[in-house]
Order: sequence, then C-alpha cells, then structure tokens
Amino acid sequence: MYSNFLDTFASKTAAIQDDTADASVGNVTGSNAVNVFLGIGIAWSMAAIYWEAQGMVFEVPVGSLGFSVSIFCIEAFLAIIILMLRRNPAVGGELGGPKSVKTITTGIFVFFWVFYVFISALEAYKVIQPGF
Repeated sequence: MYSNFLDTFASKTAAIQDDTADASVGNVTGSNAVNVFLGIGIAWSMAAIYWEAQGMVFEVPVGSLGFSVSIFCIEAFLAIIILMLRRNPAVGGELGGPKSVKTITTGIFVFFWVFYVFISALEAYKVIQPGF
C-alpha cells in the first residue's frame, strides 16, 4: 500500500515536469505491471514450491481469471484509445486541455475501475456466469 502512494507522487511529479505526461503514464503502467507480475508470480511460485515439498501437486481450479482478464483488456484498450484521442493538439494533451475534457476523461476512467470491480465481484460470487 505504501508503494502505491509513492507511485502516485512519482506520477504526479512526472506529469508536472513533462509537457505531454508521457513519463507519468509510463510510470503508472510500469509500476502496476511490476506489482501484478511480481505479486502473482512470487505468491504462486511459493505455493507451488510448498506443495511440491509436501509431495503434492499445486493445482488451481479454473475460475474467473479469464473473465477478469478479458474485462481488463477491453477497458485497457478503451483507455488507450481515449489517451490517444487526448493527444490531439486541439484538446491539449493527456492531462492538459480544458477542465471539461479533463473532468469527462476522469469520470470515464473512474467508471472503468468501478465497473471492473463490480463485474468481477458479481462473477466471483456467482451472481453472473461468464460465457467462457
């Protein structure tokens, strides 16, 4: 959790110092990728080693990972499109431009996050069944 605060401040500093906020977007993307890949990879590796030491096989039942990754990839693709559209000089850059454009973009990105958490929770609690 502490590293998330540091990442936030590093991204804010990068956004302020860069005209196009490319460094900020790169910092957020890289930081989250490392957190996810190391967080999942290390935990799963430790579990596999533990169960192997017990003489058992580490098995993970098929679950919601495919569904969650699909939702995440769709939303990430839409976010990238929005960021590309924001690069238009008429808008003023990813984090620049008129306040109304910034507010709308922020609202869309917050909606993406809330929607992802909501849909993932519904699927995890078996309220909805994914089609795959």
